[in-house]
Amino acid sequence: MILSDWTDEDPDRVMATLKKQSDYYNFHKRTDGDVIDDVSENGWSATVTDRKMWAEG
Repeated sequence: MILSDWTDEDPDRVMATLKKQSDYYNFHKRTDGDVIDDVSENGWSATVTDRKMWAEG
């Protein structure tokens, strides 16, 4: 696995954290406001399908 961002954190600690919680370093998580915007642009069905796909990944 290659991480493209720089960190001063110990690499072993980063990997241990990611193994426990893979989205730990994801600071750009989608919000409820994003859901409302997606529904208004794409409709309820497309939004739910998209969210389910991301949840499975």
